[in-house]
Amino acid sequence: SPENAQGVYSDQAQEVVYIYERAEGKGVTVRYEDEQGNKLAESEVLIGNLGDRYETKAKEIKGWKVKQSPENAQGVYSDQA
Repeated sequence: SPENAQGVYSDQAQEVVYIYERAEGKGVTVRYEDEQGNKLAESEVLIGNLGDRYETKAKEIKGWKVKQSPENAQGVYSDQA
């Protein structure tokens, strides 16, 4: 809180300023799986602030190719997991 968050009214104008920063959003977990849900590579967790954009990319996995990219491969960090 600002030093002058509490005070006494006077004949001089006063200003109280609160400084904010964006809160951290919920992490975005990126999983790499086959069609049966078997793990092909280690998951990654992306962290960012609420409202910031994120972008994921498919990993190169030997012997595998990407069949389908998820609709949420790009998005915005939110307060929802």
